[in-house]
Amino acid sequence: MVVAPTVQRTTVPTPVVSSPNVAANENEDSIPHAQPEPVAADEGEQQQPPGPEIPVAMAPQRPQRTRRSAISDDYEVYNSKEIQIEGDPTSFEEAMKNTNSSKWFAAMEDKMKSMSTNKVWDLKEILKGAKTVGCKWVYKTKCDSKGNIERYKARLVAKGFTQRE
Repeated sequence: MVVAPTVQRTTVPTPVVSSPNVAANENEDSIPHAQPEPVAADEGEQQQPPGPEIPVAMAPQRPQRTRRSAISDDYEVYNSKEIQIEGDPTSFEEAMKNTNSSKWFAAMEDKMKSMSTNKVWDLKEILKGAKTVGCKWVYKTKCDSKGNIERYKARLVAKGFTQRE
């Protein structure tokens, strides 16, 4: 039976190194540092010199700047729907009774000429008993950014809601 030799242990306290005081905010409390515990060392073992004490990291503070809007106060938005005149005619009869009937009629002629030039439709004979899709004129008064009337516009639209399969 082999008996291991007994080793005598001695306890050596580690030296306390204090860091210089860093200017902190008045509202923050200083963080107390824990006292290091003594380290046991063997007799024959060389003790390493203690390294510099690592300061405890403090949580970063969020910036306290004021938020500004991305859009300046003098920014103006022009919405074309708000600039259009509300008294636009809703039917052909209403457009022809309007005080600007000659301008509405010129707009309709211009649209018909444009559709004929672009060959929007082909004229065909309607078979007996076939269902047709009607059409309707839609009128809009176009204005510039200052509200001045720029032009009268007429569109011919199909009444697709009447179509059945």
